[in-house]
Amino acid sequence: LLASEFSAAFAKDSNIVVTAVKYAEDNDDIIIRAYEAYGRRTKTVINTGFEFKEAYESDLTEENITENIAKINADSDIYKSGFKTEFKPYEIKAFRLKRG
Repeated sequence: LLASEFSAAFAKDSNIVVTAVKYAEDNDDIIIRAYEAYGRRTKTVINTGFEFKEAYESDLTEENITENIAKINADSDIYKSGFKTEFKPYEIKAFRLKRG
């Protein structure tokens, strides 16, 4: 039986809106795009419906621009299916997740 509701990715805070979850253009990595909608600086957690090994903030052309943020969060209980990040007011971000 299928679940009545499933989200591939969502943010802990309601002012962070996930707009896309898709495969990367160059391989099978997952790209997540999100933005801050209410004009508030926000520390949040992006949760996924799947496990991953590495997560990077990327630019909108899908190139990594940070070190592995999943590694930074490795001490957290959200490590395998979520990561912490911070948004500035109205900021748009993209993330690249590497699975298995």
